[in-house]
Amino acid sequence: MKRRLLSVLVVICVYLSSSLTNLPAEEPKIVLLKSGTPVVLEIIETVDSKSASVGSAIKLRVIRDVKVDDVVVIKTGTRAEGKVSEVKSASGWGAKGDIAMTLTNTYAVDDTEILLSATQRAAGESKGGTAAGVGIGAGLLCLPLAATGFFIKGEEGKLPSGCEVKGYVDGEYKIKVQVAKTSITPQVSPVQPTQSTPPTSPLQKRTVSVTWTSVNVRSGPGDDTPIVTTVSQGDKLTVIGEYNDWFNVELQNGMKGWVKSGFVK
Repeated sequence: MKRRLLSVLVVICVYLSSSLTNLPAEEPKIVLLKSGTPVVLEIIETVDSKSASVGSAIKLRVIRDVKVDDVVVIKTGTRAEGKVSEVKSASGWGAKGDIAMTLTNTYAVDDTEILLSATQRAAGESKGGTAAGVGIGAGLLCLPLAATGFFIKGEEGKLPSGCEVKGYVDGEYKIKVQVAKTSITPQVSPVQPTQSTPPTSPLQKRTVSVTWTSVNVRSGPGDDTPIVTTVSQGDKLTVIGEYNDWFNVELQNGMKGWVKSGFVK
């Protein structure tokens, strides 16, 4: 009984060990991020033509994963940067403001700096018609009032927070990523409970008789092993082995099995 229990425990340990061994592991892999790959970003803080100057930094973030062969190389939320490349404030006579931003860079999952290329421009609304009208109308009455049109400004150019911008990878980059290992799980047939014949004590064969009305002949030396047949009182059995208080017996028809030693004599 103890030996059977030990065998079951060994099978369980082997199974658990195999399961742990086959857990997905990661391994490094190099993927190529090609030039021209689109990167979708959004502006974090509003920038306008009134307060910005050429060269001012603009903060952005990636809003969609960038993938190569289904592997993420630039994650959503990664910071990105741009700069003001052109700026013109709104001025008198309704002249509109204008601002342009050039994307500069972001970062891959392995912290490689990725250069970007793209320009986003925003212009305010011109109010030139209104300013000219005021100037002409005032000029008809009094020249000094004609200057009123000069003080009517157009709208400032504005790049608002949350504005979506599309940039493009400038150059090719080899990115180191971690991917799950492809492991081949060996095909092992399910372990089926088997009744192996335990070692028996050496003895000389002898014949015994069944002393009980009906006795179960089992496939192994234990009450929890399958019953293979039954024998009746008076039946003759040949003892061919012994294990603890069980006899390994051979029936008259040649079938072999195990019976409790207390049921025979």
